[in-house]
Amino acid sequence: MHTLSLVPGPVIWIVIEAGGVTNETASLLTQARVHRLVHLGLEKESTITTPGNSEEQELQLETRLRIEGLRFVHSEVARTETLPFVVGLYSVFMH
Repeated sequence: MHTLSLVPGPVIWIVIEAGGVTNETASLLTQARVHRLVHLGLEKESTITTPGNSEEQELQLETRLRIEGLRFVHSEVARTETLPFVVGLYSVFMH
């Protein structure tokens, strides 16, 4: 997390959390030293992982979380007409 603070230029770190935004993750992310932090939650019932999920199910979830992050990037580019210098995309889901 602190490595991102060493990257020059404005950094937008996008965190997408399966099952919706939680206080635990939000609390941890307050320690991030980046120009801008975006914490999104994907609250669809099917995004919550349970023990015994197959690797295929986890891969599908990871893909959906990344697509959600890319949708955010797309909307930001459309809104500001600029692309951020560095975009970090990270998805959170519990095993």
